[in-house]
Amino acid sequence: MASRGRTPKPTAIKQLEGNPGKRQLNTNEPKPKQKAPTCPKWLDDEAKKEWKRLAKQMEQHLWGVSMNRWLAADALEHVELVVRISSDEPYILQCLEREKRCGRVEKTDAEHYRFIADVHDAGEMLPWLRTFIGRIESFSCSNKAVEEKFWQDLAEVYAMYGVKKAGEA
Repeated sequence: MASRGRTPKPTAIKQLEGNPGKRQLNTNEPKPKQKAPTCPKWLDDEAKKEWKRLAKQMEQHLWGVSMNRWLAADALEHVELVVRISSDEPYILQCLEREKRCGRVEKTDAEHYRFIADVHDAGEMLPWLRTFIGRIESFSCSNKAVEEKFWQDLAEVYAMYGVKKAGEA
């Protein structure tokens, strides 16, 4: 049986490229569960126990695939953001809950929610954070380079659209 053509490009890659075709993105694309790599079979029993212990610890804070600094206890990067979601937009909250890979969402008042996470590499969160860019009211990260990159990206978007600050024309 013949195939139907080229294999579709994953939505995440299209988003990173800025959706060059400007077509609607697939919101129902399957997302694999974030999981640590499987244990190598050649390890001895003691090493396998240690692998499993570390893998369980690692999975709790894994956002993407980067785990360069995951062995150090202080290697986790703390991320917090406050998102404004009005009562007639429950789908935004559902999106926030569904798409987060770790961390938690707390309701702070009628229209504000706080997302808090400790991750191995906060830089991997930037593409996801950009999807909420018009709704984010505050953002902080223990990795100041990631925080600066976020605010720099936001300033570039505002400049592109001729906006001086959020909400100002």
